[in-house]
Amino acid sequence: MKIFRDRSSKANASFYMTMISLIESLALGYFASSLKLNSLFAPASIAPWLFSFLSCVLVIQMIVITWHEYSIGSICFTWPLGYSDSWIPILIGFSQYFVIYFATADHLQYSFAGGRTVPYFFIALTTFATLAWFAFDNQYRKTIANRAENQEILSLVEPYLVSTRKLMFGNIFIYLLGFLVTWKFSNDWVSVLFLVIGNITLIFHGLRGNRVFGRVFSA
Repeated sequence: MKIFRDRSSKANASFYMTMISLIESLALGYFASSLKLNSLFAPASIAPWLFSFLSCVLVIQMIVITWHEYSIGSICFTWPLGYSDSWIPILIGFSQYFVIYFATADHLQYSFAGGRTVPYFFIALTTFATLAWFAFDNQYRKTIANRAENQEILSLVEPYLVSTRKLMFGNIFIYLLGFLVTWKFSNDWVSVLFLVIGNITLIFHGLRGNRVFGRVFSA
């Protein structure tokens, strides 16, 4: 039994790297094929242009951070693989599809003409952020459950893992609030405001993680 457990733990990194490479490659390919650059270079007005630009920046950040977080987790942590390790990344991939679907230029046209695309974009983003929390929580719980194998890295980053789990609830709350507000108030600048906040939260999360693990790798 110990032999099979050790094999499963050792397969953790290659398993995640293969799966997340496929999922994020599909997400990036879908985003690139769906993007309509004419909406960025020939905008009808400033608010739709800002929404289009900021939503594209957010999508790129979403793909990069998802890839980066899974890569770092695969390098640093190990545990025997379980069913949730397959389901969670695949569900994240589905949520990214809908974020990209509602972020692409074709659909933005309708959102600023009385349609309901903007709220759907934020609820898709909320779903992604919720699944990202489950992915992070799955990593944390299984790392703790296998503390003997992860003791060295946990001694360096466990406070960061605990605080990040809490901070990710803030992301979920912001995106959900964006959905509720844009559903109630169909205002271009309100949508832009929530996209600015959403981008800032992702930048903060990326820089914070890079600072912590940068210290670990340079130690």
